[in-house]
Amino acid sequence: MAQQPSSLDYAALFDVYWQDRLRLDGHADRDVLEVARETVALCASARVLDVGCGTGALLRELLNQAVDARGIDVSALAVAHGNLHLPGRISCASILSLPFADQSFDTVLSIDCLEHL
Repeated sequence: MAQQPSSLDYAALFDVYWQDRLRLDGHADRDVLEVARETVALCASARVLDVGCGTGALLRELLNQAVDARGIDVSALAVAHGNLHLPGRISCASILSLPFADQSFDTVLSIDCLEHL
């Protein structure tokens, strides 16, 4: 009988990743502003979901450009830190089980997340 691959605990894995204070408190990726601008150009004022949003750097830029943006991340640590700056905008959830009803968003972004599935 073939063995099934073990399942990774992504929540625990990314909690460890976000424990690095430089990541948690550090500067947003320099490409975040460009991604936000491109999203606004393509989606106008649509409701946007950022899957794997971490602490919400892209969400902040989208909100600064008047986009109704929300995010999810599997790391409770990243979500808690992000919600300090963006209260209620980030939910702790997996891309495999989104906590939103169908048709809740017009646009879904996922940067550096899908390769982990």
